[in-house]
Amino acid sequence: MPRLDNVTTYYIYTKDPDFVIEEAFDETLENRDAFVAYSLSQFKLRVGWNVVRLKYRGTILYDNLYNYFDNATFGAVMPDDRFIEIQSKDYISGAYFYYLKDDFPFLITMLIASLRGGLNNGRAQFTFEMFKKDALFIENESQRLALENETQNYLKGNVSEVIPDAGEIESIKSKMKLDIGMKDRPKYDDSKVANMILDNKLTHLMIELYSSDGHNNEL
Repeated sequence: MPRLDNVTTYYIYTKDPDFVIEEAFDETLENRDAFVAYSLSQFKLRVGWNVVRLKYRGTILYDNLYNYFDNATFGAVMPDDRFIEIQSKDYISGAYFYYLKDDFPFLITMLIASLRGGLNNGRAQFTFEMFKKDALFIENESQRLALENETQNYLKGNVSEVIPDAGEIESIKSKMKLDIGMKDRPKYDDSKVANMILDNKLTHLMIELYSSDGHNNEL
């Protein structure tokens, strides 16, 4: 149920209309980062920001930030993140981005995607597939903890696999220039871009390790 102002959409549970998901624009989000580590595989790297709220009779049961990718062809609740220590002279730690399949961020993401029918659209499907390269989809918290421990051990002898090089930094900066605004420019120096790439590569590594353990990184 889109509103006339075109900035708020309501998803109403018809069997019990007291349950509503509200997706709304919030002007306070305009200064958030235009680029995030979990959008680096997208054709267009810039992300948009909204707020999503799950309500019951007007009471907020859950709320979070909601990202749009590739000119809003696909959207997702912002993934959770955790930090892992990096044994490198240039980096103290790196973050990885993930969803637990039994938690609200994953469930609301898939519900809104289903209601919009966006995953049946060719371009949305492509954006969705690119998104799955940059976020880990894991069954539950116990699996996440086990994978984090496995990753930490793996990095002891293979930390170079997640360290960004000069070529990767320049490549991402070139892509950013296609979508960057005047307010964004001071935010994205080499150091910040390098940290985004590190987080992205760490997440990719964990997806690979998770898959090699016989799991599927699928939504």
